[in-house]
Amino acid sequence: MKSFFLLFLFFLIASFPVFSSNSDINTIKKYYSLLSNRKTLRVAYSISAKKVDYKTFYSWYKNNIRTMVDRINQNEDGSYRFYVTVINENPDNPDDIEYAVYNVKMTVEKGKILKSESTQVYDYVYYEKNIDNIDNKTVIKVM
Repeated sequence: MKSFFLLFLFFLIASFPVFSSNSDINTIKKYYSLLSNRKTLRVAYSISAKKVDYKTFYSWYKNNIRTMVDRINQNEDGSYRFYVTVINENPDNPDDIEYAVYNVKMTVEKGKILKSESTQVYDYVYYEKNIDNIDNKTVIKVM
């Protein structure tokens, strides 16, 4: 029972974003954390670069169930380069999950994203034929 509790506690703590003392990095982490919940997409849009209207933005991220930001580095020009793993569910079949990894360059100032460019690096689709049998999982590399 104790080991279950410790494992649960570990996953609970791991699910929260870790913030740094750099406010720009905190903005980046906050933004991607907000993208992981349909209820907070409007807040994410409010700090985004607003390249598109909210309806389009919502359609892009409404199936997002998790984002993970990794390896944030500041460039000489003040922008940031990092990787983002995006996990989306398939609304037509909840057993299908897509993992995509993006290389992102972002400029942030005073809690707002001024500019964002991304390139998709990897794209995987996981299809689980029988949700009760984890060994029956098929992985298809799309890219």
